[in-house]
Amino acid sequence: MKPIEEVTMRYIFIGGAHKSGSTLLGRVLGQSSNISAFECTGAPMDEGQWLQNVLIKDIHVGELLFGLSEESHLTEGDLIKSGIDSELLSCWKQFWDTNCEYLLEKSPINVLRTRFLQSIFPDSTFLITIRDPRTSYMAAKKTIPHISVKTYFKNWHSIYSAFKEDSKYLKSYAVIHYESLIKNPKEVLQYIKNTFGSEIDFQAVNCVCPSVDIEYLNAWNSQYKGEYNLPTLYGYEGEK
Repeated sequence: MKPIEEVTMRYIFIGGAHKSGSTLLGRVLGQSSNISAFECTGAPMDEGQWLQNVLIKDIHVGELLFGLSEESHLTEGDLIKSGIDSELLSCWKQFWDTNCEYLLEKSPINVLRTRFLQSIFPDSTFLITIRDPRTSYMAAKKTIPHISVKTYFKNWHSIYSAFKEDSKYLKSYAVIHYESLIKNPKEVLQYIKNTFGSEIDFQAVNCVCPSVDIEYLNAWNSQYKGEYNLPTLYGYEGEK
């Protein structure tokens, strides 16, 4: 295996609000023979944030509600010291196969660190997952039963409105809708291939059943329909 410092690597960073499909997308991409993703690391959901000690982890800035903390949002202006890239690589490289063309790291909080990560890893592509705030909330509620709708929607809107502004400064990125990923995975993967501009060898795609999302939406409609104003970004519209 070649030392990572001796080769030019291309990086893929996946991020998005919790319960938006970032883990699913990471597992799908990790099936490619020329993408190395973290697997069997022992870290929660094999997220890179737990495998480094350089950047703050989302558990310290609200965890599922990291979008409500100013500390979560990093840009190139937050690069206060040199060598951060080497420090991060030192933490992550033991979990990558550097013979692969692409090295993938997935952590939800990456959605608010795209400009920062691009400044230290210039040859990067960012894949940002997004999910209907209603079904995303119902999924999040399983983890934090007491979380309020208003608080979660504020968090969702804060995350994606910040990313929308940050995306103006990115060289390569794509927004992946969770609903499309579970219903039309092959189309989504083709879209991702086009984003990279090179061939990616995907194996069989195993996605969750779309009925899970339907169940969440039905649960939302039975409990909350018409009671709240929904965030409206990236094609998601408020209830009629």
